[in-house]
Amino acid sequence: MVLFPATYLAHIAEEYWGGFASRTAELTSLEVPEAAFLAANALLWVVMSGAVVLALRRPSHARLVVALGTIVTINAALHLAGAVLSTSYSPGLLTGVLFWFPLGS
Repeated sequence: MVLFPATYLAHIAEEYWGGFASRTAELTSLEVPEAAFLAANALLWVVMSGAVVLALRRPSHARLVVALGTIVTINAALHLAGAVLSTSYSPGLLTGVLFWFPLGS
């Protein structure tokens, strides 16, 4: 369960240094400033970490782990689909396939 926040940091790093924001802009015409990308992911990392802490402290909230697993699996699947459809590397694909598919299942 504690792997969720750690793998998310790796995923954010891969997306950031891989140019995910600029790649998204090229494919969709939606500009996402790097500062906004980092701020949104920082907020989501805090939310994810809070969910993990809550699930660890209160067994009645264990369903949060199922929600996190579902979210990371969908994210990995979207990166994989994006790579296949564009026939190019999607920043976040490696951590999605190597970490999030196994963690989400």
